[in-house]
Amino acid sequence: MKRSLFLLVLLLTSFAPKKNPVLGKWENPKGDGRMEIITRNNKFYGKLYWLKEPNLPDGTPKMDINNPDPKLQKRHIQGLEIIHDLVDKGNGVFEDGFVYEPKTAKDFNCRLELIGDKLQMQGFIGTPLLGRTELWTRVK
Repeated sequence: MKRSLFLLVLLLTSFAPKKNPVLGKWENPKGDGRMEIITRNNKFYGKLYWLKEPNLPDGTPKMDINNPDPKLQKRHIQGLEIIHDLVDKGNGVFEDGFVYEPKTAKDFNCRLELIGDKLQMQGFIGTPLLGRTELWTRVK
């Protein structure tokens, strides 16, 4: 009886969906921003859930003021979804999505790659060689 129960539990857990290792919370190299990566509709998204300095010196929240769309200028930077539409290509690589940079209010092509417990993020135009790369650390 115990053996049958053990085999049943083993069988059921082997079919349980495995959590993608890119999911979770990540901190940028400067330590002043954190992003949470989630998935929906088989794509991956990243939201700035924490900023070391979410407010301006006068105490008002930092907003997306550089955005050319007046309606979007009222968005808070903290809480902003900056990564969208990434596709899991396998082997810890995520491509075909975009990263939004609030300082320039521009979307760039985005590529993420898991390297151990680090997340390499590349924002670029055309090719990853023409862009910027950062190494994010998992928040524990």
